[in-house]
Parts: sequence; structure tokens; C-alpha cells
Amino acid sequence: MDMGKVLIDGDIIAYRAAFSTETMGSSDTIRKVDDLIDFILEKTVLFPEPQDYIVYLTGKGNFRHEIAKSAVYKGNRKDVQKPRHLQTARDRMSSKWNAVISEGEEADDLIAIEAARLGYDACVASIDKDMLQIPCWHFNIVRGDLVKVNPAEGIKFFYHQILTGDRADNIKGLHGTGPKKADKILQLAIKHGYRSGLEDDISQDLKTRGVDFEYETKKIKWVLHQNKSYTPDFILPNGVIIESKGRFVVSDRMKHLEIKKQHPELDIRFVFSNSRAKINKGSKTTYGMWSEKHGFMYADKRIPDEWLK
Repeated sequence: MDMGKVLIDGDIIAYRAAFSTETMGSSDTIRKVDDLIDFILEKTVLFPEPQDYIVYLTGKGNFRHEIAKSAVYKGNRKDVQKPRHLQTARDRMSSKWNAVISEGEEADDLIAIEAARLGYDACVASIDKDMLQIPCWHFNIVRGDLVKVNPAEGIKFFYHQILTGDRADNIKGLHGTGPKKADKILQLAIKHGYRSGLEDDISQDLKTRGVDFEYETKKIKWVLHQNKSYTPDFILPNGVIIESKGRFVVSDRMKHLEIKKQHPELDIRFVFSNSRAKINKGSKTTYGMWSEKHGFMYADKRIPDEWLK
């Protein structure tokens, strides 16, 4: 990991420090704030020293109160009593840890904006599940674990929240949709997102084997009478390009012959649903035979282990 930045949810720190020292003095709250932030910086050792961090606190105003129509935003928290040392905790983060205070939005919003800008050069330190929408590193300050959320996981969590709503914030979801139903809806959507069931199977298999990959992230220019671009299905960490094919029609075959000619540096391999399928009716040539003839490696249904090395 190159230079990174730890984005600390100060609201969570303030409440945890204040609640845990409710029956103690303000000096105990101050010490607890320092201990929690020191703990975060010590555990996010993936990010090089000197540690680059920002502590965020929510200030005055919140645009959500103006746009929430079906239910009052966080209206279910009206009677929740705040801990008596909360302001002490906030003041400590401002004076010692130079906290950034939001105006008109929540600390979460500023964290999300910065994390989205930095990508995997950011680590969000929080326990707020909403943060898991953001593709970056995440440190859970209670469990003490550091995880990497990829774009597919982030967008899935985002839509899961839309479908189910968020009781903690008094946000309604789609009527009659709980977590299980949302999972089924999203599973179907993911299959469509991968364009085919085979692509989805390949992606799930790679995740199971702990292999990082890119899906349709690059465009490769090639020419056939006019300029075109080719978007590979999967790109493995070793640079191997995987094309998943259920049907392998003539236009696809022509395209890959031209790309191979124009980009000999690319290592494009096919994963077929059935490599024994014929390229057309009446032909004796199978998808596998065609691949061998033209110098393409191929497999059926699953990426072989040796392709991952």
C-alpha cells in the first residue's frame, strides 16, 4: 500500500468515550478519546508512518431533515439521552486531534467523499455499516479487524440498504422487503450485471479462491474498417484476460482474431460453458478446436488453478 489516509469517525469515538465514562470524571473521558484514536492508528499499520489521518465530527444542520418526507430523519432517536461528557469528548478531538467539523451534513458524508476520492489509499475507521458502501479499506474500531471492500460489494450493500431501509435512521425501505428478499433480488440483479450466469459463476469462484480481479474495467482499441474498443470480461492479477463464452458466434471469433493480430502482447483465454459445442450447424469444428487452431488457451466452466499463477 502506498501513502494512505485514515479517516476516523469522530462521532462514534465521542459517543463511545462518553458513554463508557458516564459515571467517571471528564479527565477519564479525555483519556478514553486519546486511547481510542491511538488504538486506531496503531492497528491501521497497513498505512505507513507518519500516520496521515483526519478525525471528522458532525456540526450544525443536516440537509436530510429537509428532504425526508415519508418519515422524520432519525425521528426515532428523539428521546435518546446523550451522555453527559459528550461535549468534553468532542472538544478533545477538536483541540488535540484537529477534528474537521461538518456543516449542513454529517461527518459520515465528509468521510465518504474523501474515501471515494482516495479509493484504496483510504481506510475508514468506524462501526457505521453505511460506510461499507464505499470501495476502500475499512477498520472496525470495536472488532479491530481491517477489511477491503471492492466496488461490487459496495454497490451491493448500497442497494441492499435501499431495498430494506435503515431502522437506525428511521428510513423506510421497499414495502414487504426484508434482508432475505433483498438478497434474492440482488442475486438476480448481479447475474444480469455480469451479463451471463457463466460470468457470475466465474466471479464467485474467483472470490472463493481469494483471487483479486477486474471486471470490464478496461477498453482496448482495435480496428476493423473503423476504430473499435474491446472491454475484457475479467483481468487476473497476473495480467491474463479471461473471456467467458456461452455462445461463441462468428462475430466474436472474428473480433478476437483481429485483436490477437493487433495486440499480440495480450494473453486472452476463453472459459466456455461447453468447449465441445460446434461453431455452427453442420460444422465438425468445436469451440475448443477453433481455440487450439488459433493459439488461444481455453477451459470449461472454471478457470484452472495454473492460470492464476
